[in-house]
Order: sequence, then C-alpha cells, then structure tokens
Amino acid sequence: AWRRIATVARAQRAPNVSLMFCVSSGDEGRPMEEYWPGAEFVQSLGIDGYNMGWRANGAPMLTPAAMIGPMYERLCLLHPTAEVTIAETSSAQGTGKAKWFEDLFSLRRFTRLRRVIFFHENKERDWRLNSDPNTLAVCRRRLRQSVGALPAPA
Repeated sequence: AWRRIATVARAQRAPNVSLMFCVSSGDEGRPMEEYWPGAEFVQSLGIDGYNMGWRANGAPMLTPAAMIGPMYERLCLLHPTAEVTIAETSSAQGTGKAKWFEDLFSLRRFTRLRRVIFFHENKERDWRLNSDPNTLAVCRRRLRQSVGALPAPA
C-alpha cells in the first residue's frame, strides 16, 4: 500500500505529498525492517518516543539519546540520506523532567535530526511542556534559541 501511494503521488507529480516513514522508538510487535517500503519510496524518516517514567533513583526510564539512538541508527542504515524528525515525543512528569528536556535540546550526535515535534497533553501522564515551572523555563529558553537560529522566511 505504501509503495502504491508513493507511485501514484509521483505519477501525479504531487509536490505537496511527502512520505515520512515514522516508527516507534521501540519495535511494536515486529521489527520495522519487516515492513520497510524501501528508500526509493520514502522522503524522510520519523521516530516517536517517550520517557514513560522515572526510576527510584530519579533517573529517567529512557534518556533522550537512549530513546532515539537505536532506532535512528537502524533507520539511517536503511536510508542513507533522508532527514530525520522526532515526530512525537515528551517525558512523563518527574523531578528530572526539566533536565530530560535540556538533554533532548542538547543532542548533537544525531547529525540528520532536523526537527522535533512535541506531544503536549495531560492524559495518562502529564506530557505538557508547561507541566512544571522548571520544564517550562527550559523549553522557553531552548525554543527561543532554536527559533533565533532559523533563517528568516523568504
């Protein structure tokens, strides 16, 4: 089905269609390589991942690098040039949430990572960027720096 949609979009020369292959940071059910459509059918790569909670010592269940790293490496092996997006992420509430976001904003080793999309909802856990004053302060400061680093619109 993926290949069919990609083929139709190409045949129609649809410039507003872009196919991002996006997977969970941990394989859900079966390895993503089993349903990979092929680099020729994918324009960009995406990873969804969350820090679901905190250990008794205050450490996150998953640091941002541990959450992204293994799947990032596997995806980059399948597509040697595509940009990568963290297509959905956040951290559960905890005393280290502000540091978790600081660590996320500080990631540098993932050279093809171009954007991060945040999940911002108080559902089964409080995923919001403004769930506490320290996390909000980190996000405001780092997002302000990121926006300032973007080129001016044409």
